[in-house]
Amino acid sequence: MVPGERIRITLIGADPGFDHDFAVTAWGVQTPVLHGEGRTSIVMQAPDKPGEATYVCSIHASMMNGTIEVIASRPASVPTR
Repeated sequence: MVPGERIRITLIGADPGFDHDFAVTAWGVQTPVLHGEGRTSIVMQAPDKPGEATYVCSIHASMMNGTIEVIASRPASVPTR
């Protein structure tokens, strides 16, 4: 995503009996907890400056985590032949 971009993140739960959410604590973003199967979405705005933040399932943060990145601009598309 690029600085200031608005995006929708949809969390889809496919694990009956397990709770999950999606959170980027540094950005103050978190979905409601899904209890088993279902889906939930949040619309968020990227920070105004490039950088990285960690995202987690706050319930299983040691196993379910990654990095979300804000880049300076969209990469130029590569022409296809």
